[in-house]
Amino acid sequence: MKAPMTKEEFERLFDAKVGEPLSQLGFQRSGKSLYADANLASVSLIRLGGRMARSGAISHVVCCRMSFMRDRTERIPEGFVADPFDYPFKFLPTKLSANLQYVPQNLRYDRELLEFQARRNALVQQDLEKLTSSIVERVQPWAASLAADAVKNELLTLGENAWCERMWIEDCENYLNR
Repeated sequence: MKAPMTKEEFERLFDAKVGEPLSQLGFQRSGKSLYADANLASVSLIRLGGRMARSGAISHVVCCRMSFMRDRTERIPEGFVADPFDYPFKFLPTKLSANLQYVPQNLRYDRELLEFQARRNALVQQDLEKLTSSIVERVQPWAASLAADAVKNELLTLGENAWCERMWIEDCENYLNR
């Protein structure tokens, strides 16, 4: 029986199956996370650490925000935004619904756990390839087509009137009225 995959082996496989393919499409690294602009939107694969992680596994979430939106400090950030709470759109990359749309996750959010230590290398590799293809084939094209008026409408109709949603709606209105 093969020895369990080490963290170092996993990181090399992650770089080969996720990091490299995404970097060829314009994604940049920030720590272990990856991010890119897609027209007016920013798409990020955020690797979560601390209490979100566990031994022999990684935890991550794919997030999307409009570049003109403020974060929780009520400033428009530049570059990579590390906290998923600063993104209206949060997705589990290997469990994408048929149509990507806003789902309120303002107090807590779902995250995907990818176990590597207790699984065969081929299965881990398959999961990483699925992760990459979901970002390349679904999330990035969807994000590139996002428009301020559509995002505003989703926040209004699907939101829960949270303060961050009201702020993002105002950001969309300001962008549309500029």
